[in-house]
Amino acid sequence: MQSVNSREVIVPLQKQERMLLRKQLYVFISIFFAVLIFAIGITIVFFAYKPSGTSRWIYLILILIIAFMISIVGSTIYNGYLLFRDLQSGKKKIVSGLVSDKREEAHFKPIINDFNSYYLIVNGQDFSVEPIVYHWVKTGDRVELHAALHSQTILTFISRTKANDAQP
Repeated sequence: MQSVNSREVIVPLQKQERMLLRKQLYVFISIFFAVLIFAIGITIVFFAYKPSGTSRWIYLILILIIAFMISIVGSTIYNGYLLFRDLQSGKKKIVSGLVSDKREEAHFKPIINDFNSYYLIVNGQDFSVEPIVYHWVKTGDRVELHAALHSQTILTFISRTKANDAQP
């Protein structure tokens, strides 16, 4: 059951939000071409200078490297497409309501950095947020999220419960 003060509205993107989405799209395009050029380069070098006595293991390793790069390229194309659709639509959604739950997904724990995903559930929708926001907001806090329509990129986060506190 949603509270009376929960709402979701669609409004046009502001100029600085468009610029943020455009920068993210440029990053995805750069990653796409860098990985694609690297994969093509590895393939050309391998077949042009095939080492003598090549075993099946070399081919298996090459196939695994190329498969990994194809998955990166596929993910980059998908995320770039969502950002492109956000820019094309020129709209964002503003969701306000209570944080009903928080969720953390552990993907990989390297020594230096943590690759977890952090989610806030507002009005029954999952929103991926930065770790600082995740740890700062408590369940039951009233928040307002400005998110891109397709990619769900958080453009603005406002805590209505902690109005006098500094925003993360």
